[in-house]
Amino acid sequence: MLGVAVVKTIQEAQPLPRIPPDPSDDLDITIAVAFDLDP
Repeated sequence: MLGVAVVKTIQEAQPLPRIPPDPSDDLDITIAVAFDLDP
């Protein structure tokens, strides 16, 4: 859950043009962030 929140915050702070949108890219970032935050 934390990973998703961090990724959302980053996307809102730095909106990037996504043409076409790539959901798998978001998933990879979320997993990486979640692992980073895992104690």
